[in-house]
Amino acid sequence: MRNDGQVGVSVGVLCDALISSKKKTPGEDSWKAVFKNEIEIVANTLRKFEHENEFVWHEKIPHGDELPSPQGTKIVEIVPFKPKKWERELAFKL
Repeated sequence: MRNDGQVGVSVGVLCDALISSKKKTPGEDSWKAVFKNEIEIVANTLRKFEHENEFVWHEKIPHGDELPSPQGTKIVEIVPFKPKKWERELAFKL
């Protein structure tokens, strides 16, 4: 959104994402460090965008219902499985 010139909207989306992500921290210790690192990256980006909006753009920051709804994007394609050689199931005797 920032690349499209919507700095205020990008600040609002990042704020909303940061608030909702802090409510949903993972329970497993192995994921907590990764999650915390990602939250720090988003928080730094948010600070940078807020500073830029304050000094350069002066756009209104939307909140709640004013934010755009997320839109899905197709990122993978379905590829049918066609084996090249004959395969059979393994049967183990117990």
